[in-house]
Amino acid sequence: MKVAGDVKVKLRCTLEQEDWTQKGLNQMKQYKLPVVMYEPSEETENKYMAEIPILPRCRAWGSTPAETLEYLQSVATEFILSYKVHGHALPKAVEECAYELVVPKVKSEVTVVL
Repeated sequence: MKVAGDVKVKLRCTLEQEDWTQKGLNQMKQYKLPVVMYEPSEETENKYMAEIPILPRCRAWGSTPAETLEYLQSVATEFILSYKVHGHALPKAVEECAYELVVPKVKSEVTVVL
């Protein structure tokens, strides 16, 4: 499988506060995860394929690079939530990509993440 121009980007995976509270978790984090994108080939049924090498088996396929990254972001979010909900430790490399988001203390505050 050929890497599309040696593409490696950071994927921002933000777990929303409601996801955390619904799952009984109390920390909101954002993860900047490395992504490797592969060009369409016979092996990928002529679809783009992207994966997060530090998150085992976290992959997604799509018709365009943008669609593939959108799917991958959803898959990565569910992967991380599943680890947390089931009490499993995330791989060390994933934890090293995480940072806590500051949640507003009162409703009059606004948090902007760029």
